[in-house]
Amino acid sequence: MRIIGGRLKGRQIVLPMGYKARPTTDFAKEGLFNILTNLIDFTEVSLLDLFSGTGAISYEFASRGCPDVTSIEMAPDNARFIKQRAHSLGLGSIRVIRHNVFDFVKICSKQYDIIFADPPYAIEGLEKIPNLAIPLLTEDGLLILEHPGTFNFEQHPNFLKEKKYGNVHFSLFTATAATAATTGTTVATPAEPAEPVGSAEPAELAEPAEPVGPAEPAEPTEPAEPVGPTESMGPSPEE
Repeated sequence: MRIIGGRLKGRQIVLPMGYKARPTTDFAKEGLFNILTNLIDFTEVSLLDLFSGTGAISYEFASRGCPDVTSIEMAPDNARFIKQRAHSLGLGSIRVIRHNVFDFVKICSKQYDIIFADPPYAIEGLEKIPNLAIPLLTEDGLLILEHPGTFNFEQHPNFLKEKKYGNVHFSLFTATAATAATTGTTVATPAEPAEPVGSAEPAELAEPAEPVGPAEPAEPTEPAEPVGPTESMGPSPEE
């Protein structure tokens, strides 16, 4: 495992034999941090790293100048390793808390700009993590959940997008509509009722037309007198 960016770029981190954690692959980290580099200024954000495991994500943020990194890890050996490794790397911005993640998010009162969660793929309750973590985001915060391909969060109201790198899936969520996310439903804003249209004034009735009386019968014309036969003219006398 190596740090892929920041002032410690290229630094190898060797895990002890039998270490019980699954680190995010370098290939997946490179893809994820290419996205984050275009979205955030690492020197101005705070990170909550849930299920920190090997501490890989915490090292990456701290190496890039993140001033406030909180790593939550339940396993004693893992938490001890992260703390020791952060100290040896000079990453003083990393604070390690050994705690059960599901309990921690219920009592945590602080909000973070970025929350990264990489739970064991077989853990019970993985599908509940977005609703538990989103309330801990700042107004413009971002939750990144690493999960297997058997999970799909596209219908979640805070879902932003999913990115896949090999067998690693990252689902990104925003803090928008965080209240609705806790119930798993979206809250639609009711439309304002339209103002009622007043009734149209009745049109004035047209006065009825006066009936037309029957036409007077025309007076019969007298028959013309027959014309008598004309008298024939005899031949004119010769001169």
